[in-house]
Amino acid sequence: MALPPRGRGAIRREADEVKSSLLSAAAFIALTSAAHSSTVTAFCPCVRCTGQWSGGPTASGIMPRAGITVAAPRSIPFGTRVRIGDLGVFVVQDRLAKRYDNRFDVFMESHATARAFGKRSLKVTVLP
Repeated sequence: MALPPRGRGAIRREADEVKSSLLSAAAFIALTSAAHSSTVTAFCPCVRCTGQWSGGPTASGIMPRAGITVAAPRSIPFGTRVRIGDLGVFVVQDRLAKRYDNRFDVFMESHATARAFGKRSLKVTVLP
């Protein structure tokens, strides 16, 4: 069975997708090899923090839980455990907007707690 001919644009898009996947895999391997300093912020289930998704599940489909849920860069798969500074170990269950894809965002119960946490630079280790 012969495949239908494809234009250069389709082939180029497929090549870009493969390249992007390989870069994501390389970034994940680099992250797991050592701890690094990352920007860490916090969010809560309120409308100001999560907008239209307020009160709903995370991008992975799981309801967020304080002390467990963290939003992480797209290069880190859902379910991966990460140690964030002295805060503890979290599970990647959510994603950030693409423009913040180099950060980690810890879920907290209240807006006041999330605001008090602010924006910090902490050591992050991706656990095996």
